[in-house]
Amino acid sequence: MSIKLHNFGEPASMPKHSYFCQKLETYFRAAGWLSDQDYVTVPHWSSNVPTRSVKDFLQIPFVTFEDDCEKKQDFRAVRELVGMGMLKDLDAGLSAERRVDTKVWQIFIEESVFPATLLTRYRDEKNWPVFLSESVELGIPFLADGSADPVSVRQHMLIHLRQHGISRYDKYEIADQLEDAVRNIEVKLLAIETPNGYVYGGLRPTSLDVILYSWLASVLSTKCNQAISFLILNSPRLRSYVQRLTQLWFPEYELLLDLTSTAETLAIRQRKPSTMTLTLHVFPHAYACPNISYYCQKLETYLRAAGYKDYRESVDGSTNGPKGKIPFVVFPSGEKLGDTYFIMRHLVSQGTIRDLDADAGLSKLQKADARAWVAQVDEFLYPLTCCTLFLEKENYAELCLQMFGEPSALRRVGAWWVQRDVHKFLWQHGVGRHSPGEWRNMLSEFLENVVARLEGSKYMFGERPTSADVVVYAWLVTCLETRGTVFVQKWVLGNAPLKTYVKGLTEAWFPEYDGILRLVV
Repeated sequence: MSIKLHNFGEPASMPKHSYFCQKLETYFRAAGWLSDQDYVTVPHWSSNVPTRSVKDFLQIPFVTFEDDCEKKQDFRAVRELVGMGMLKDLDAGLSAERRVDTKVWQIFIEESVFPATLLTRYRDEKNWPVFLSESVELGIPFLADGSADPVSVRQHMLIHLRQHGISRYDKYEIADQLEDAVRNIEVKLLAIETPNGYVYGGLRPTSLDVILYSWLASVLSTKCNQAISFLILNSPRLRSYVQRLTQLWFPEYELLLDLTSTAETLAIRQRKPSTMTLTLHVFPHAYACPNISYYCQKLETYLRAAGYKDYRESVDGSTNGPKGKIPFVVFPSGEKLGDTYFIMRHLVSQGTIRDLDADAGLSKLQKADARAWVAQVDEFLYPLTCCTLFLEKENYAELCLQMFGEPSALRRVGAWWVQRDVHKFLWQHGVGRHSPGEWRNMLSEFLENVVARLEGSKYMFGERPTSADVVVYAWLVTCLETRGTVFVQKWVLGNAPLKTYVKGLTEAWFPEYDGILRLVV
């Protein structure tokens, strides 16, 4: 079978700028395939294919079989080739726990970390000219030969990132997120030291090695991400990890091998703790009921879990926060801070609230894993839940009754407007492109992973709640409170361990939630 790997056309001697392009070819190499022997790479966007549109930009990479009749995007191609027995399953032999761990990290990298990386390239006025110049200099077809307008490509990517939600963060917040990602990957790799250096310490690489290596290599492939490249190269563990896997899989990446043979130093910023009171701006909800907005529920859940009570809620529906969305907080000084990630990070760093992960005694590795669970719920699971709510007619009708009351002409217009905007966001995010059956499969997979994680433990990481418990609990009670999330409700209420989990945390954090407690008895 003739297999073609379609990508953007970077030279074979360097990593791909696109994480997804790098990931697909890395899996092939890690599984023992050789370029030009087991597969060939094809620049998909070039002047000899004049019908390409800017929208095709988001469809790369993909694989075609035989006479280009079959087209499979990203890891769907890997799954099909593995199923046909043509490609090695790198995760064969992994325990169920490590398969769950791999899935969590994959979502963390692909739904949070890589979009943040793209934002540094396409939005930053200093980085974009560098990225464009590099692409032209390297002869990447879609920019070098004029087959695509760079301005249109940039605008389309910025629209995509805006719809994803990542562009609401400013450049300093993005830098913080990427710095966290590098630190967490370093901790993950330091957890198991073996001569082979693989993330799970075995004799062979797994798909998690493919994922982590591909992002690290794609960052180091361009001068646009110098601050993050600096952190990677400053870490002996990350540097040796990239160098070893490059030697094994891509010995032709000479520049990357040169980069990873050098060392740098890094200054770490220190912050002083402080205390404060704050006002939470959230969507309206009854005192004895969870908020049907997951992010609003998540924020208050963390405060309750940390034992912090010096706050009040404002339910005026204001969206004049720093990121134009709810929730956000206002400090006594009048300063506003948006996004649950940065709110909680700031409050913990200032000593205002307790660090749940530190209190639970999590190791550095466990903290990294907890962060991956948080990112999975924030960036993947909640948008997936919104698909079942907003894009399925019967479910959306139930949600509208809960949000707007009995329908009227004006309310129908409002409901249509909201649904249209959410549909557009979910399509651009990517989850809106799946079918209802696929949504349910992914929701079931997550719930099964939570049950597997809780086996033998009271909470996600042992006998004390952590940040992972905050997001999982917040999502579960939001689904139990929201009309229209029938699939998740039936799943949770039909599973004894999950009912026990929700009951215990509700009694500890929100004893006033009588309706939730009645459901999970």
